[in-house]
Amino acid sequence: LEVDKRLKANKLLPRIDIEYNFLTETPGTLNSYDTQQYKGGVNFLFPLFLRKERGDLKLAKFKLNDTQFELDNAEIEIQNKVLAIYNALDSYQVQNSLIQDIVSNYNTLLAAEERKFDFGESSLFLIISRETKLIDSELKQNEVQNKFLAAKAKLFRSLAINPENL
Repeated sequence: LEVDKRLKANKLLPRIDIEYNFLTETPGTLNSYDTQQYKGGVNFLFPLFLRKERGDLKLAKFKLNDTQFELDNAEIEIQNKVLAIYNALDSYQVQNSLIQDIVSNYNTLLAAEERKFDFGESSLFLIISRETKLIDSELKQNEVQNKFLAAKAKLFRSLAINPENL
């Protein structure tokens, strides 16, 4: 587009063609040139209104600007996408730490309930209930971990780099 713009700008310039030819029967010898036998001419071209050329130049400038805007827009979209993925990764890291605390708390509750059962102060139903909650929280922990790894893979794909480089 830049080359096209320069071509359109050059069409605004005047054009001068100069011709000068000696006419001789033996062009190999220098003495055979006769200054009375020659053909010459000058052509000067310059459009009077330049409407078409100016219009073409403006159109080329608009196309160049449009392409630059599209390029800037694509860069901003990619930056926003990468920033969103980084934010998602940060969020998943916080969720992972919270769910890990939840799992450890459920483990503590289960151990305490089993100890109470050993003393005879609890029932098997409460132990099974605590185990169910622990299993649910571990499943949720695995789910959050999978989402974190999927977001990390999406980041690698968006940045077009190998995971070893980060």
